[in-house]
Amino acid sequence: MGEERGNFRSRLFGGFDREDVVDYIETLAAERNRCKKECEALRERVSSLETQLAAEKARNEDARETALSQAEADVASLRERVSSVRAETDAALERAREQLSAASGSISAVSGAFGDTDGSLARLQKDIAGMRVGGAAADAEEAAPVTDEAADAAGEPGSAPGAPESGSGDE
Repeated sequence: MGEERGNFRSRLFGGFDREDVVDYIETLAAERNRCKKECEALRERVSSLETQLAAEKARNEDARETALSQAEADVASLRERVSSVRAETDAALERAREQLSAASGSISAVSGAFGDTDGSLARLQKDIAGMRVGGAAADAEEAAPVTDEAADAAGEPGSAPGAPESGSGDE
C-alpha cells in the first residue's frame, strides 16, 4: 500500500503520508529553531568579542600614548642632562686651558730663570776655576818657604844652616 519515496511514504490515493510530512516539517522547524539559536549565540559571541577587541584597542592606544609621552619626557630630560653635562665639560675645558696657559707662563718664567741661573753658574764655575789656579800658585808660594823653614828646623840632610835656599834666592 504505501511505497516509500525519499523520506515520505506514498499512498495509493492522495499523494504522501500525512504523518511523514508533518514529522518532516516539525523536524525542519526544530532544526531551523536550533540554527536560529546557534546563530544568535554566535552573534552574541561576535558582539562580545568585538566589544573586547575595542576595549583592547583602546587600552593599547592608551598604553601607546602613555609610553610615547613617557619616552618624549625621557628624551627631553636626557637632552637637558646632555646640555648640562656639555656646559660643565666646556667650563672644565676652559678652566683647564686657563691653567695650562698659566702653567705654560710659569714654565717659561722658570725656564728663563734656569737659563739665567745656568749663565750665573757658568760664570761662578769660571771664577772658581780661576781662583783655584791663582790660589794654587799663591798657595805654592806660601807653602814653599814654610817647607824650607820646616826642613831647616828639622835638620834634614842637604840643607845646611846658613846655606842659600833654593827657590827664593834671598833671605
